[in-house]
Amino acid sequence: LLQTGYLTIKQIDEFNIYHLGYPNMEVEESMMQYLLAAFSNRYPVGALAIGIVRALRGHQMEKVVQSINALFGSIPYQLFSPEAERYFHAIIFLAFRLCGFHIDAEVSVAGGRVDAVMRYQERVYVFEFKLNDSAESALKQIHQRGYYHAFKQEGKEVYLVGMSFSGQTKSITQWKMEKV
Repeated sequence: LLQTGYLTIKQIDEFNIYHLGYPNMEVEESMMQYLLAAFSNRYPVGALAIGIVRALRGHQMEKVVQSINALFGSIPYQLFSPEAERYFHAIIFLAFRLCGFHIDAEVSVAGGRVDAVMRYQERVYVFEFKLNDSAESALKQIHQRGYYHAFKQEGKEVYLVGMSFSGQTKSITQWKMEKV
């Protein structure tokens, strides 16, 4: 990927470790589309992406969850990793990136690490994911650790989103959202 120009050297540290990155946004978006298509094993993924974009623009989290569950449902069982929360997390991250949303994963704040933070226009979504646990437990963690405090200063509406994944059904089984 480096030799073909899909990745560039961003930095070489004191240990002679190369830090790579995308040369521009177009290449990054193209790579995200490829990765999402590879993970979902469906071509094209446009209909799912459009569903996610429309739902997020309309602040309709229930429809976002339905679209993401459709994406999970399209992944062949041989590729699925039902015991790893990070697997679900990575698919959601790639899906939102593919759709053009600004999302960061594993965001460090004073109280710990937020699973994901997504910004869209006047809203900030603070996500906490749980595998085989409750959405309520995810929201409780956001509150206990004060994950949202770092984002209240942005002058945008802040929404806390707890999502629970089931390793057995390969889906988001519960979700809760509340405005701070």
